[in-house]
Amino acid sequence: MLSHDNLLSNARALTDFGRSHQTTLCFMLYPFSTRTGFFLAINSALLAGARVRFMAGFDIDEIIEALAVSTLMMGVPTFYTRLL
Repeated sequence: MLSHDNLLSNARALTDFGRSHQTTLCFMLYPFSTRTGFFLAINSALLAGARVRFMAGFDIDEIIEALAVSTLMMGVPTFYTRLL
C-alpha cells in the first residue's frame, strides 16, 4: 500500500526527471486502470502545472497528429511497438 507521501514523492521524481513545467503538453497513452497511468502520470503532470491530452482509444492517425504538437509522450511499451 502506498501512502499519499509515496505518491507525491513519485510524482516529484518524474516531474524533475522529465523536466515538466507549465508549458509542457503531455500526451498520455496510458491505460488509466494501472497505477502508473493513473497516479504517476496524472499526478506528475498536475504537479508541474502541465497541460494533458487524453485519447478515447488508440487511433494511429490521431496519435501521430498529437505527437506533432506535444512536448512529452507517456505510454506503455505495447503502444510504442504499435507506433513503430
